Amino acid sequence: MSQLSLSERAGIISLGRFSENLVNIAVAVLLSRLLIQQDYGTYRQAILVIHTLISILMLGLPMSMYYFIPRMKREEQKGFVIQTFLLLSGIGLVFTLLVFNFAPLIATKFNNPDLTPYLKMFSFYGWLTLPVLYVESLLIAIDRIKKAFIASLFMNLGRFAAILVAVLWNRDLATIFTAYIVFAGVNLLVLTYFSASEFKTSAIKFNPRLLLAQINYALPLGLSDAIGVLAREIDKIFISLFFVASQYAVYANGAINIPFIRTIPGAVGAVLMPRFVTLFKEKNNRELLQVWHESIRLVALIFLPLMFYSIIFARDIMVLLFSQNYSGSALPFMIYNLGIAGMVTIWANMLAAMGHTRDILKISIFAVLLNILLNYILIHTIGFLGPAVATIIQKYAIIFIYLVIIRKKLGVTTKDVFPWKNYVNTFLVAGVCALPLLTLNSIPMPEILRLAAGGLAYLVIFVIIARNLGILKDADLTMLKKWLSNIRLP
Repeated sequence: MSQLSLSERAGIISLGRFSENLVNIAVAVLLSRLLIQQDYGTYRQAILVIHTLISILMLGLPMSMYYFIPRMKREEQKGFVIQTFLLLSGIGLVFTLLVFNFAPLIATKFNNPDLTPYLKMFSFYGWLTLPVLYVESLLIAIDRIKKAFIASLFMNLGRFAAILVAVLWNRDLATIFTAYIVFAGVNLLVLTYFSASEFKTSAIKFNPRLLLAQINYALPLGLSDAIGVLAREIDKIFISLFFVASQYAVYANGAINIPFIRTIPGAVGAVLMPRFVTLFKEKNNRELLQVWHESIRLVALIFLPLMFYSIIFARDIMVLLFSQNYSGSALPFMIYNLGIAGMVTIWANMLAAMGHTRDILKISIFAVLLNILLNYILIHTIGFLGPAVATIIQKYAIIFIYLVIIRKKLGVTTKDVFPWKNYVNTFLVAGVCALPLLTLNSIPMPEILRLAAGGLAYLVIFVIIARNLGILKDADLTMLKKWLSNIRLP
């Protein structure tokens, strides 16, 4: 067994996911500056199609590793891994055939005839990528956490290196997608070796019953994942359907959150989830709410100031990252970051701790349907910014539903289900402290200088006022430091 603690494991895994977010932004920064908007928009549309379909067609098979592998003997594990590899390889072939044949239709729907040849070329990426998507989950399941981190880092940094070499060699989409495919082939070989090296001396034992058991277990997970992916990408799909590639490029760059925003609640949730489960089993709902509320209060101390900062300096952030050509990305970015206020916790964790996973699935399905409806209505009434607004409305509607259900399950009042007073006080203080920063926007200076000066000034103002008002305490700084220490290099 690994000598790493639960929090250390969560931190290492979170860091791997964080590296993926950083690489995605680094690629966007690089290509935004080196490609014309039409080509960059075409690239982002191809990525949207390929990654969305890959996420859906995984069918939950990589996640099945967490359930089955710890229950098996070594020889059974080897057979199960081979079975998963073959299943994903077959799905990869189906993926390539689907994308290759439907590329002209997708390009037509996306108002971008240039997309067709690149989608056909990029379709082979799925065939090479899908077979090894189980490897990280396998390594975590057999407690090879550091090896899983190395595999994740290799995938992310290797992808960036391939794109960097391609774009410096020739600023052409065909070259970039060729680099993607070549790296996918290398990645297939390396991760297959990572997987096979764990079972060098093991015999192979196939259990035909496991095939059906794996599919039965994985499909519901795959459905949930597919719903989550669609919920995240619906606004971008609508923009592609109603606008041209160059406009999609502007929207896609703005439709992002700060990279580590999702990492912090995930790491906090990983640490607190076992305690949530224990407290609910003990029917200690009072302490359960206290622990949950305290985590929300502490995360809000980081997130609410970040939200106001990212909104006030949205244009500077977009121009600094993507160049003056993407100053129009500031409005989608501002709207998207209004959602940070609702990301102070993983809302599904409370229901998961109570064992109400069916409610989570129902909420997820409703979220997708609501998002589709709102996107359709608002893109026709508001236009370009409609999908971003729809995404935020849907996000807070779902949070409201979670609060209603959690309140009923715990048998508490609306007043007691959420730390309203602390949250509102932090929101108001963060907002008021941000007002002086508006004056910086009228002073001509380089974007990076304005962001640095504004960030430092905001930090000092917020800490002083929050401490004087009792919103930020010495113990809070200690606890935040302890939580953030979970996100570190192994």
